[in-house]
Amino acid sequence: MRALLQRNSRTQFDDIPLRLGSVQDRTRPDVGLGGCTMPKKYLDVLDHARGHTFLQPDSEKDFESTLPTSIAGCLARLGATKGNRVTLGDPPILDDAAFAEAAKVEVDELPKSLEEVTENLLPYFYGMMDWGSPFWQANVIPPSTIASIVAATLAVTINPNLVQDEYCQGLALVEVETIAKAAKAIRYPVDAVGFFTFGGTGTLKYGVQVGAARAADAGGANGQPTIILTSNCAHYSARTVAEWSGIGVQNVVAVPTDRRHAMRICDLQKEARKALRSGQAIAAIIGTVGTTDAFGLDDIGEIVRVRDELQREFCLPYTPHVHADAVAGWAWSFFNDYDFQKNKLGFARPTVNLLQRITTSVQNLRLADSVGIDSHKTGYAPYASSAILFKSPKSLEFLRCDKKSKARLFQTGRYHPGLFTLETTRSAVGAVGAWAAFESLGKVGFQSILGHLVDMGRKLRERLNRIDHVQVLNRYNSGPVTILRVYPGASDVQRSKRHDWSKADTGTLHRLNEFNKQIFQYIYQTAMAGQGPLLGLTEGHRIIGRNGEVIQKAAVALRDYIITPFVDEAHIDQVVDSIADARAHVLTTGTWESVDQLLAAGSV
Repeated sequence: MRALLQRNSRTQFDDIPLRLGSVQDRTRPDVGLGGCTMPKKYLDVLDHARGHTFLQPDSEKDFESTLPTSIAGCLARLGATKGNRVTLGDPPILDDAAFAEAAKVEVDELPKSLEEVTENLLPYFYGMMDWGSPFWQANVIPPSTIASIVAATLAVTINPNLVQDEYCQGLALVEVETIAKAAKAIRYPVDAVGFFTFGGTGTLKYGVQVGAARAADAGGANGQPTIILTSNCAHYSARTVAEWSGIGVQNVVAVPTDRRHAMRICDLQKEARKALRSGQAIAAIIGTVGTTDAFGLDDIGEIVRVRDELQREFCLPYTPHVHADAVAGWAWSFFNDYDFQKNKLGFARPTVNLLQRITTSVQNLRLADSVGIDSHKTGYAPYASSAILFKSPKSLEFLRCDKKSKARLFQTGRYHPGLFTLETTRSAVGAVGAWAAFESLGKVGFQSILGHLVDMGRKLRERLNRIDHVQVLNRYNSGPVTILRVYPGASDVQRSKRHDWSKADTGTLHRLNEFNKQIFQYIYQTAMAGQGPLLGLTEGHRIIGRNGEVIQKAAVALRDYIITPFVDEAHIDQVVDSIADARAHVLTTGTWESVDQLLAAGSV
């Protein structure tokens, strides 16, 4: 497999020597392993492993020399691949043959040296996205702060397990402190609780689990299916959680959204009443604060108001759980105490207006029963730094297991999150990475970066709005992400805005979708070749009708998600130019009808 990768991505960087930590001063001699001769006794292998494979338990030399020098040598090789492009060198050819060959490998008979292992490993990193590159604008994946990278490296080296304080010692306090900082940022009560988990889907799983358990404990379902209410612009993980929780995807109710891609409260009321009248219980109402595609912001305050109203109206024996899926939008909580009138950081007035709009929505996170946050999205920490926050510590009682069922643990200490987490094994990387990002940026750092992202998103949309063949689909949203469609004809945007797409034939929509897919493919191939910015693609965007209604037909659209702090106006201009170049190229590849021609034809 290594040979295949080298064939695919051989560069001048492979000739840079690895400056790995010396193992000559290790406590045990080399016994000739690592591809030489077969040892006669297992003690030979054991001696080699003790002296050359593991960190020494009774010496600081590995911490001082071997480990940092080896890591530095690898980073130097990878650093040499950086350039004015979105990837670390040329990407490998990941075709069927590459994966077929990868599936054939097996463990070698003899051990390898550290030098051999790292030399074989490095080619697999070539072609990875450089998340900090200003050309990376495809999704909400940020660069990690240097402090959080160091923190994560320390966590991997020491290898604590957050299941209980005996296995993580003082790092238990890091998790508690980080949860406390996040809870205070969203203005949760001082007794709010939480913990880190395996990703945004994990945070959603915990929120739904508590809601479903509360409803079942109160006998709310009466033998009828339990449902989840969420918006039709919400992340697909709601369906994943429903399936894995036994609720079933058929019991996920997708509430229509408005032109701001926010849940329509009137439709939420209608769907909830319909379910309750049929005897169904509501496991959870999921409000999304920062949808992946359009940065839609559900009104958590109104969702909670409707929930309370329904509980009184139907005399429910339980309180339907409101979970805020804020994995992308939570970080704007750092603007909760920002004085927009004084505007001490000097944001442009149009940007201040957008930030105020976001903050007005984010301030209502404090009303939700639980909130999911991803520090590996807008918190600039490494994967995976997801945390679930509960407004009341009583929520944990619906997750707690019987301590006797885990008799091997919890005999010492007082911090035992393993009693209520799904995971027994929880790495500290997420907690320490988020902790370090909080420390290294502070409120002002977050405000400056997030404000800049919103400013750049605004300027991109302003530029795109001046182009007659590009339509911005989320022009009513305020965040750093832009959804757009490109059209073949010069007057197609205005024609598209006037047309009633609810009556458009499938062929017309399909043809325009195909045009945008080819636009994306050209941008993708150009970016991967190191010649431009990389944008994303969504195939499920909801079309907004003439009267602001959402039409339930999926449209293909390009997505520009500005997440790296290194994006400036010059890079915005490059995005606009890349879209124009892609359109010009695609128009030369075939006959592309204008919207008027497509609609006149009636079908394609």
